[in-house]
Amino acid sequence: MLHVLRSSFMLLLVYSLRRVLQTSPTPQDGFSNWRLLVNALERTPLSIVVTDRSGDIVYVNPYFVQHTGYALAEVFGQN
Repeated sequence: MLHVLRSSFMLLLVYSLRRVLQTSPTPQDGFSNWRLLVNALERTPLSIVVTDRSGDIVYVNPYFVQHTGYALAEVFGQN
C-alpha cells in the first residue's frame, strides 16, 4: 500500500512540474510556481533523487539525506 502511495505521489509531482512549466504565463508566475514545487520537494516525507539524462545524481532531498546518511556532496554525480 505504501508503495502505491509513493508511486501516486511521484506521478502527481511529475504532472505538477510539467504543468507549471507549460502554463506559467509570465516568468514571474513560473518562478513563483517553481518555488512552490521546490518547497514541496524539500518537505516531502519521501526520499527523492533527481538524475540527469545519463543517470547521474544531481539532487537529493533532505529526507534522503536523513534516512540514508549520505549527503548530497557524497552522491552528486554518482550513477
